[in-house]
This record gives sequence, C-alpha cells and structure tokens, in this order.
Amino acid sequence: METYIKTQTDTQNNISRSRVNYKKAPKERRTAAYVEARLDNLEKDWTLFCNTHRQMITEVDAKMLDSSAYMKGNVYESTEEIYIEYKSELKGELSGLQRLIQTPAPSGSGKQSDSSSNIRLPKISIPTFSGKYDEWVTFRDLFDSLIRTNDSLDEVQKLHYLKGYLVGEAEQLVRHIPISRGNFEVCWGQLESRYNNKKYLANCILKRMFDQKPLQGESSGAIKELLDTTNECLHALLSLGVDIKSWDIMVIYVISLKLDPESRKLWEARTSDSSSELPELVVFKEFLEQRFRSLEFLDGKGNAKVTQPNHSNHIKSLHTTESSSVTCKYCSDAHKIANCKSFGKEDVETRREFVRSSKLCFNCLAPNHTVYLCRVITRCRVCHKKHHSLLHTQKCPVRLSGNKVEEGVTPFNSPTVPGESNKVVSCSTNMQSQVLLATALVQVESSAGNKVLRSLLDQGSQASFITEAAVQRLRLQRVPHKCVVSGVGSDKKPSCASKYVVEIQIQSLHDPACIIKVKAHVLRELTSSIPDQQVKLQWWPELYQVKLADPTFANPSKIDLLLGAEFLKHLSQQWSFAS
Repeated sequence: METYIKTQTDTQNNISRSRVNYKKAPKERRTAAYVEARLDNLEKDWTLFCNTHRQMITEVDAKMLDSSAYMKGNVYESTEEIYIEYKSELKGELSGLQRLIQTPAPSGSGKQSDSSSNIRLPKISIPTFSGKYDEWVTFRDLFDSLIRTNDSLDEVQKLHYLKGYLVGEAEQLVRHIPISRGNFEVCWGQLESRYNNKKYLANCILKRMFDQKPLQGESSGAIKELLDTTNECLHALLSLGVDIKSWDIMVIYVISLKLDPESRKLWEARTSDSSSELPELVVFKEFLEQRFRSLEFLDGKGNAKVTQPNHSNHIKSLHTTESSSVTCKYCSDAHKIANCKSFGKEDVETRREFVRSSKLCFNCLAPNHTVYLCRVITRCRVCHKKHHSLLHTQKCPVRLSGNKVEEGVTPFNSPTVPGESNKVVSCSTNMQSQVLLATALVQVESSAGNKVLRSLLDQGSQASFITEAAVQRLRLQRVPHKCVVSGVGSDKKPSCASKYVVEIQIQSLHDPACIIKVKAHVLRELTSSIPDQQVKLQWWPELYQVKLADPTFANPSKIDLLLGAEFLKHLSQQWSFAS
C-alpha cells in the first residue's frame, strides 16, 4: 500500500507543480501549442492517478485503507479539485487564444487592447445557495453569467461547479444526480422548476419589506437599514417584472409608520405645505437620507436614544447559572464564605466568632442584616434551627428531610424554567450556588471497542450533542449535516454550529438490557466541568446506598455527550440519575 500512496502523492505533486509553473510562464510563451501540451500532460497524470486509485481500492484491505493517511486526508478529492481547476484554466486560456487567432484585432486598437489586458480585476465570487427563495435570483443570474454560459467549460465541469455551490435543501434536491456528461441541464432544470417560483418570491419580498420592525428611537443606523431594505425589496420586485410605478403612496404610508415619532413628525411637517398633492417616493427617500445623515452628525456612532426592550426575564434554556461578583469575607477570593475551604477548616467557635465580629447573618452568612431580619428560608441541616450548618455546635446525627436546601454547603437545586425553549440550547456559566445536573456514565459501542462516556441529560435541549474528542476516541463515522445551535440571548446570532452528525448506541452500566440509539450533532466542546467544584458528600450518606447512573457526579469532570429532551421520559423511567 505504501507504494500506491507514494505514487499518488508524486502524481498529485506533479499536477500541482505543473500548475504553478504554468502560472509563472511569461505571457508571450503561452501559445496555443504550449497550452495544448500542458493539457496533454495533465490528462496523462490524471489517468495515472485514477488507475492507481482504482487498484488501491481493489487490492488493499478496506479497513487498512480507511485508516490510512491517504483516505483520512482526502487525497483523491483534493487532487480532483486541483485537476478540474487547472484544466479549466488551460481550456479557458486555449479558447481565448483561438478566438484571437480567428478574429484579429482591428488596426489602431493595439495600445488600448494591451493596456486593458494588463488590468487584473478581482474575481467575482458566487455565493452558495441553500434553498432560500429570496436568494435564488441572485444565485441564478451570477451562475448563469459566469459558469452556465461559459463555453470553455464542458458539462461535467459545469455540474461539478454547480454542486459545489449548493448546500442544505438545494443540495439534497439534486444529490441523487451523478456528475456525468449530460446531467448538467437535468440538474439545472430541477433547480429552476423548484425555485423559479415568481409568486412565492414576490410574497417573500413583500413580507420582508412590510414586516420591518418599527424604530424604537432616533437612530441613524436604524433609518439607514430601513431605507436600504426598502430599496432592495423594490429593486427585487422590478427584476421579477412587477410594475411598481404607482406604488409610491402605499410604500410611503407603510414605511413612514416604521419611523420613530420624531422622524415621522419631521416628515409630516415637510409634506404639510403641499397637501393638495400626493408625495413622491423619491422625495421620501431623500428625506430619509437627510435624516440619517443629520443623526450621524449629531451622534458619531449613529445609535442615539435607541430604547431596547427588557428581556431579562425571558428564559430560553435550562442548565444555565447566574454569575455575579461575590467576594469572600474571610479570604477575599471570588466565592461565598460558605464555600470557602479556609473558613471550613476552622473550628466552629472560630467560625462563630468571625461571623459575629464581621457582623454577618448567622443564618445565611450574608452582610447588612441580622439573623432576625434574614429572609432566607433555609436552616441548619443538622438541627433545623435558624443558623448556618457551619455554625452548628452540637454533633448530632444528620437527618435528611425532603428537599430542604442549606445555602453554602453544595445545595441540590433544580431550576424551574417557564415556557418552552424554541432554540437548541447547551450553555453554562459561573454561579453563586452549586447546582447538580442529571449526569450518567454510559457505554458506547464502536469500531474502537466499547468506551464509557460521561453524559448530561438536558431537558431544555431539542437535540443531542457529542464532543469532537469523543467522536475521535470512538472512531465514529461522521455524516455531513449542518446545524445552528442557539443558546441564551442568541435570538439573532447563533452560539455555534455543527457540521456533522453521528449515530451511536448507548447502554446502561447497570442494566445491559437498557439500550438506546442516539443521533448526536458533533461540537468541539459542550460545557465546562460539571459540577464546577467538588461536592461534599458527608451530608448525604444515603447516596452511598443507591446505585447511581453516575457514581462520580460529585467530582468536576468534562461532559462527552449531551442527551436532549427526547430521551427524558425513557431514561428517567429506567436509570437513577444524580440530580
């Protein structure tokens, strides 16, 4: 196999080196014969590369081939890209040379031709098309102009380029069409029949124009965006053949309602003198231009007086934690005194004396109030009286009653989230009090053998996720699948994105009969260590008598797998979680 790989690497290097030398060649050397010779050599190298690739697939063991650097590095795909691009450059050059030979330039235009040929214009990039109707017209016109009508490209090359620019729904629509001669027009026809829907396109454009959000305050940026979006939508309607000549009064009425009160007042004042005539759209656009320029002059940043709605109580995810600047009164570090290791090492009398001298509350250890005015409902876990457990002076047996929580000694809180999340959520931050989340150690089958992963059950997540490190450790087969993941405060911008999905089978360590198939999206990282600090278990001796799905729940550790809400009912009935 090493001989095959060396042959493939040498052939790839030959093609790349030939392309570099071709670009370095002076212009006067690039004759039609020179380009044809380059094309012949390229075809020979590519034929050798393809033949060797077929021999490798036929003769080499499949498992050995899959684990080789040749397959993992996608050498064939990268070489094919180099070959297609290089061949396109050569054929384009050859086509241009042949046209010059057939139609010589008229006399007297030599200088102008030479000067214009030396101008290097930037390349026109074609955006990818994901299947959104409002993006179809732009993609269609650009691709038609640059690729589809380019006579220097054959149909195989055009189809290769077309599929390279398609993603998402559009890519799925033509995925079944193989890249072969004669299939380009078939593929293009399917795209046109699906997305060349003028009625739907017009509806999308009108919805975008009329559904623009009203301005909350005087803002040059917001007015500029309102004007630009309106212009863009009107031009898009024109490109569809819609007659908008008589739309002035309707557009002015709708867009003026989106303005802030001060801007609308100025517009009404400007048109009040000519109330006998209907205002024109061009005049309204001029007013908007002048308005945002004057606001830019008054406020350099262009965002004055913008009132943002308060969404502080709108919760969209579950395992989040609150962060605040807490300073320990005992050691001055960033934690509560109840979680201070130095304070906990002191004897009870020393702790009580420090609380008394620092004028802290004996119940919650917070400043600025006494125990008589303390509103915290938690009490001593030992005797249930109104003082903190760290200040308890009698060594009594621990009694567990219900779900009473002692603040500062690793409480077991379960946050309640109103409503239902409409985003796929996975996030965590620092917190004031310790919160234990439902975790489990699960066994996962893979080609690399059975591995144990640490999983988190998130009832606020609409999907399941796995870390990139776990995928590599298990040697799982990735399937391309793009997914945008949004978390708290991520309504407009995604938190992160997943490009792949894997399918795994997880099994309980205690009950081999409990097996679940999971489809998980791959992310580089899921959460920070959970829990964020060591949990003291001396207050819960009963836990040692229970078979937990995650016996290591008290130790801070990384999460390999996040199981979404779809598995909540199934798992809670069969597994015992640390929660």
